[in-house]
Amino acid sequence: MHLAAGTPMGTVDLAHALKIRSASATVLVDRLEAAGHVRRGPHPHDGRRVTLVVSEAARSEVRAALAPLVGAITRLTDGLAPEQAEVVARFLGDTTEILRAYAAEPPDAG
Repeated sequence: MHLAAGTPMGTVDLAHALKIRSASATVLVDRLEAAGHVRRGPHPHDGRRVTLVVSEAARSEVRAALAPLVGAITRLTDGLAPEQAEVVARFLGDTTEILRAYAAEPPDAG
């Protein structure tokens, strides 16, 4: 998800987003690159930096894997009356914001 968001991200940025050590992120990226899921490329605005680029093959694999889920959700939402769809959309939007805030700053354990 982090790499597919569209914001240029390097290995260190990925480590921070995943809350893992840079060395672990490097191993992860090496494996993703060897599998053909990502490639290292130049940063679009800073020639000194390297960014991670998700391969089209990886994007296609994810789309294919999620197609049955997306289809099932589409069939479910197609059966909603417009006023029901509005309530569900608002609920899911609000829930998404809560989850984003939690992911950005999870509460201290304990």
